[in-house]
Amino acid sequence: MRAAHRQGWWVSLLMASAMAAGCTGGSSGPAELFLDSVVGAITTSGKADLWVASVTGPASATSGSGYFVTVAACNQGAGSADSQVKLYLSADPSITAEDTLVGSAPTGTLHSKQCATLNVRTRGPVSVANGLWYLGAVIDSDGAVSEVSETNNTRVGTRMAIGSGAELQVAQVSAPASVSPSARFETSVQVCNPGTVAASADVDVYLSADTTVAADDTWVGSASSGPLSEGQCTTVVVSSSARVPRGPWHVAAWVDRANAVPELEEQNNIRLGSRVVVDDGPDFTVSAVSGPSSLPSGSSEPIALTATVCNQGNVAASTQVEAYLTADSALSAADILVGSAPVESLAPGQCAPVSIRGSASVGSGLWYLAAWVDRANTVSELVEGNNVRLGQRTPAGSAPDLAVSSVSGPGSVAVAQSVRATATVCNQGTARSAATAVAFFLSLDATITTADALLGLAPVSELRAGECTPVELTGLANVREGAWYVGAYVDGDNAVAELSESNNLRAGSLVGVGDRADLSVSRVAGPAYLRDAQAFMGQVEVCNEGTRSSGEGARVGLFVSSDATVTVSDTLLGDVSLPALAAGECTTVSISSGAGVPQGTWFLGAIADVYGGEPELLKDNNSRVGGSLAAGSTLAALHAPARFPSAPSFTATVATRN
Repeated sequence: MRAAHRQGWWVSLLMASAMAAGCTGGSSGPAELFLDSVVGAITTSGKADLWVASVTGPASATSGSGYFVTVAACNQGAGSADSQVKLYLSADPSITAEDTLVGSAPTGTLHSKQCATLNVRTRGPVSVANGLWYLGAVIDSDGAVSEVSETNNTRVGTRMAIGSGAELQVAQVSAPASVSPSARFETSVQVCNPGTVAASADVDVYLSADTTVAADDTWVGSASSGPLSEGQCTTVVVSSSARVPRGPWHVAAWVDRANAVPELEEQNNIRLGSRVVVDDGPDFTVSAVSGPSSLPSGSSEPIALTATVCNQGNVAASTQVEAYLTADSALSAADILVGSAPVESLAPGQCAPVSIRGSASVGSGLWYLAAWVDRANTVSELVEGNNVRLGQRTPAGSAPDLAVSSVSGPGSVAVAQSVRATATVCNQGTARSAATAVAFFLSLDATITTADALLGLAPVSELRAGECTPVELTGLANVREGAWYVGAYVDGDNAVAELSESNNLRAGSLVGVGDRADLSVSRVAGPAYLRDAQAFMGQVEVCNEGTRSSGEGARVGLFVSSDATVTVSDTLLGDVSLPALAAGECTTVSISSGAGVPQGTWFLGAIADVYGGEPELLKDNNSRVGGSLAAGSTLAALHAPARFPSAPSFTATVATRN
């Protein structure tokens, strides 16, 4: 009977695959869809529907300068189309052709449900008045493409500050959860200058009873940011200088409150952080819950759970903690109580593991382990809403539970060529699982269904409880050109009775399908330390992971970034042209920084095909971050070896390929 059931599943999958292969392709875009486009795509045969999903540019730029803008251009219609995106600066959020045109770029071919990420370099010099401007994009502005809908082709994005000046902002604010009225405390504030001129300013910390911060709120203390170069961030620690009143407060930081620094924008200098309770008292929380890997199906067997209870307050206290089993993530007193245990007196800041033993009768399935400290509210706490913690989801009963823990495929493959996909299938249950099968798919998005393009099925052997096994399959990529997720679905016909049937699918890596190149950065190397205004030479290794040779002229850019994610909005130091690379070939190029790096600690990174001139299978694997770079005599003296070299040595940061 099960064999016949499985055969029916095979047939339905093959039919779904055949239908999907002719009408899917490309990388999936955001979930946003327009109703008129969806209806039109169904009723109008073969028409595309172009729209702009996002527009992101730098926080500031000088008037007349060139800068990068990242645009996600999508096609949610049924047909394919080539088009163009135009960039505008507008004084208001309504983007029209009457606004200031600052750049354009071709989208390349956009297939159905496909998005393309475009790094568009604005053309210069295009001068606008200093001030705040809306950055926007329009796709198919001349109406050259016959679309399902012509009303969704415009998108407003980043609001930019244009001009020559500093731009001080508070990025993060962090303070203790509770403070005694008689104690002093410290607030950590991250301040950034995404402007075009270096500056330093004072940072003031306030306590506010609401989310609107004003100068008449309770001032706590201040500190100086120190010099901040263009694009640089720093963390300032502000110590409280006076006693503060009791109560719950919003902690806020205000940079350049006195407006002593001329800025491109003066209205974005405040940020709210966490809430702090100023009072004397304990504050119990549960930081972790652990227990057995499986639960007994009867009520006679004991269960032992461990809850780690912490006191985040400033007064020592003792209490009680209870352990529960819950079928969902919303714990309440109506859930299954396992037992309770006393929590010995905890000093402020102290944590202690508490063992809770008991028994509970639960049905087969998956159950959250949970703990609830001071559920009866017998202890008056500074905060009463943080006493619950959910732990792992644990199976109950004697049954298997099959899950796909990982899925992977090649980086690229030609259309209708062989795809070697691998998956790891695990039995997370409490009993041996029978032999079954896993189906591999190619999908336009990260949600794997039986309507996706089937690569094939592979057998899965019997698995003991807790056992995993690798599964491999080679199938044909019978899909059209684009970016596809490889996914796996184990026991899709539910032939194995499991503790849970909701964890049998997983989407894995992206596979570029087609006859194109695919450039990626595999290594970035440069000096770890630089003196003031010292130029340097960076080295970048670029590989072609695609299925055909790349053209000549694609450029790779060297950047410094304030964080570990390099984008085209970071500071470009220089770029060079790449030679043509055969499929699978790599090359190492040297890039001069041209001028010195602004003072500060940075991440060095690179982006291949930075201007988007090379048609590629995938665009989301073009960047990589290397090591850190400390620039400036003071930083170099602090971080460099005892003998700072006269010429900077190279420190290679090698990363695995995508």
